[in-house]
Amino acid sequence: MVCQLLFIPFMLLMRGHWTRRAARADVERHEREVARELARLHAAEGTSPA
Repeated sequence: MVCQLLFIPFMLLMRGHWTRRAARADVERHEREVARELARLHAAEGTSPA
């Protein structure tokens, strides 16, 4: 019973994506940031990305 009562307030505090579209957009944004950072690191080293 206690767990059921605690579930409701914790449910409102849970973070995350509630839609696939938002999750997909976040993954795509992350991938772009990673690619940009890797390109910057490779440029600083004078090597080409693999």
